[in-house]
Amino acid sequence: MTEEVRRIYPQLPEIFGRSDITALLGYTPERGSLYRLLASLSSKGSIFIESYTQGRTPAVYRKIAAELPSDD
Repeated sequence: MTEEVRRIYPQLPEIFGRSDITALLGYTPERGSLYRLLASLSSKGSIFIESYTQGRTPAVYRKIAAELPSDD
């Protein structure tokens, strides 16, 4: 899934959520895997968590990097 998210990343709006990702992927990825990936991208400084999930309110993310770094 990392490569798929890397592929769609430039198409995401500056501020995005899980629904934006699933719309561009064309399927709903496993929730835990997606959130682990987003947490990893946040710790690497590629995205910023604007707001965390609270009850029925989904998390919101902000793009910091123009492109995602490779896993090298």
